[in-house]
Formats: sequence, C-alpha cells, structure tokens
Amino acid sequence: MNTSTSSPSQQNLTEADVNWFGASSRLVGGQPDARYGWWDAPHGPCIVKAIHTQGMVYGASLLNNERRALAELNRQGAPVPQQIATNQGDWLVTLFGGISLRQLEIMPQPARHFPFEEQLAVWVHFLRRAQAMEASNALPVDLYGANLVLPLTETRKGQLRLNEVCSIDHAHTVVAGLNMRRPVWLDTRMKRVPPELAASLQHDQQNLIAFFRQHAAPLPGEPALNPEQAQLAQRLWAEYDHPQTTQRLLDRGKLLPGKAMQYAVAVELARLQPLTPPAIQSPLAALQERMQQSDPAKRFDTLAQAAEQLARLLPNVSVVGCHEFATWGPEQLSSSHVPNPQLQSSKTRAMTVVGLAYAKPSAKKPAQTAPCRPIATLPLAPALAQSALSAKPLRRRHLTSDHAMLVLGTVLGVALAYLSKT
Repeated sequence: MNTSTSSPSQQNLTEADVNWFGASSRLVGGQPDARYGWWDAPHGPCIVKAIHTQGMVYGASLLNNERRALAELNRQGAPVPQQIATNQGDWLVTLFGGISLRQLEIMPQPARHFPFEEQLAVWVHFLRRAQAMEASNALPVDLYGANLVLPLTETRKGQLRLNEVCSIDHAHTVVAGLNMRRPVWLDTRMKRVPPELAASLQHDQQNLIAFFRQHAAPLPGEPALNPEQAQLAQRLWAEYDHPQTTQRLLDRGKLLPGKAMQYAVAVELARLQPLTPPAIQSPLAALQERMQQSDPAKRFDTLAQAAEQLARLLPNVSVVGCHEFATWGPEQLSSSHVPNPQLQSSKTRAMTVVGLAYAKPSAKKPAQTAPCRPIATLPLAPALAQSALSAKPLRRRHLTSDHAMLVLGTVLGVALAYLSKT
C-alpha cells in the first residue's frame, strides 16, 4: 500500500468528472448524508465520497476525522487507501482499493469466485498487515467485512491480491495522539464491538447526550420543532469540545487495538462456519472463541500470534486468488446507477439514529428502489436518545436522564437486531 498521505498536487475535480453510482442509506432531512462515485483519474481509478453539506455539520466532522486518520495511518504504513488532494472540500477522494469481502460474498457462485481457503487466507494476511495499526495504537472501530477490500492484479481486472487486503472507511477510527474531541457515533451493541471498547464509547456518547439535553436541543437526527432548534443542534455539535474517554485510554495504552481487532475479526470468522471443512471446524471454532473472549487478557497477546495460529489451519496461505475477474468499475459497485441520490423508496422505514436516519427495508417486503450500499464504505450510526416509536417532539415528553437511558437501550436493541443480520 502506498504510504504517502496524498497526491503531490491538488487535482481539479468537478461533478461532471464523477460517475455517481450510489448513495448512503442514512438520511438527513430526507436526503442521503453521502453519495459515492467513481473517478477515472490520470493516476488511476478513485472512489469519491461526497458529504451532504446542507445541515450536515455531523457529516463534515466525520469527513475531517477520516482525513486525519488516513493521513496518520498512511504515515505509519498501515494497509489503508491513499488520499488524493482535490479542490472539493466536502469530498474525500481515495485510490480505488478493490472489491470488498461482502461484495465477494454476495456474488453468484461465491465458492468459485472466492473459496473458503482464500477467505481464510485474507484474514491471516489482514492480521499480519494490521500490526502496523496495532503498533501505532490506531483502532478501526468499524472493522468488518464490508470495510476490507482486495485489490486486483491489473487494478480493474484480474486476480485478487489476497496479501494486499486494505482497510477502508476510517471515519470512526481512533488514533493515538489525534485528540478526538467528539464521541465515536456508532452502535456500541454491534457484535463486533468488544466489551472494553463498548464501555468507553458508551461513556463518551452519554456525556454528549447529557450536554444536548442540558441545552434543550435535539440530538443530531432527532426532529427539530423549528429551524432555530435545528440550528442550535448543529451549533452545539460544531462547538462540542470535550476530552474523550476512548481517546484517553488509547493514548495511555489501556485500550489495546490488537485485542479489540482480534475480537472483531473473530466475529467475521464466525461467518465462515458453514463453509469450513469438517477437518478444521473444531480448531477454527477454538481459535474464534479465544479471539472473542470477553476478557481481553484471555485473547492472544498480539495480532501476530493470532495470525500464526490461523495460518496453521491452512496447508498454505495463498497470496493471490485463482479466479480471473472481468473489468471492475462503478457498474459492479452498485446494481443500479444513482444519478439522483435524493430519490428514496417509499417502502422503507426510517430508524432514528445519531446524526441521520437509517432507511431500513421492510422486513416483509424487499426494498424496491432504495439506493444500494456502496463497496467503498458502509458506516453505521448508533440509535440514540429519542424513541423511534413516537413522533412526539422530545420537549413535550419531559424525559429524565434515567428515562432517556431506558429509551436509548430500547432503540439500540432494535438497531442491534437489524445490524446483527448485516
């Protein structure tokens, strides 16, 4: 992976240069918070993430955090994509990193395109490559298969480079020394979040909730009674500047990225169980169980140790996949082109989340026209504070802090039930 933080000179980029292929499922004001595009740049294909700027102070802060995290991770030699500097301040442009593990899983005949041995080899390589993040105390909180991509041998076609697996979407990555001043806004009850990390994230989130309640303002994503209240919420988010427990623990070496990443990888390894050959089912399950221990001290000491044990389950750890992929581009990243990301399906239910509303397809009917999730990124936000079961404005409900926490737990439970299926 290229370790430079950006291209040597700023690139001039316009809307017309980008083939917009998808939009985020998360809504703000009825519109996706971000859209995703493909740019055929002179130095190679790039993925463009464009943040919805109208009323999206939250999105802008995520973009800023991702830029800072990518710059530091690139400097440390971590397996992350290279940033490309452009004239678009609200866009994040990175070199095309490849095909995501999730995308490979849902392809027709996945066993032919991406067999079990190659899938397991990818996790061995990731654990090895992620040692750069472990050494620099960088923690990719949103670590799972949709945020890992595999480059192709000929950039847009060819075989998968298993040993060059790359970690993308670092809007929620915490890096030692970057002095994060706002909480990581993710659902802490997702399976991939280890207990020790969930505790600190919850503490940071609850502090921000209390701050917003103190000022009688709706959290980002909650309905405002009027434009003034919406502006107040945006201003409070923009001005929120408090030390974060998660950042402090990481800085002091009390939150160990290697241990936390092991836990998230173990959750992904569980997805391989139906494909696992009988001869290694028991040893793989034992490895997964150790990596996913609630007590971090009972996991492997380092990512290198976990990688070594996982590699022993394979006769050899392949570095390149067998299947030859045809030319890959924006058409393959989304099943349909989305020239207007504002269009949303009328058959979706909005789930209130921090900063956004997540359009969740009906459980009984498949989504018809909801924008496809892009390969480049799939951030998830936590369900917080206001009950999604009521449309009444928050100020009329007179919630105490205890009530707010009860509602928080209820809504997070609803979110978890959905997220656990992704």
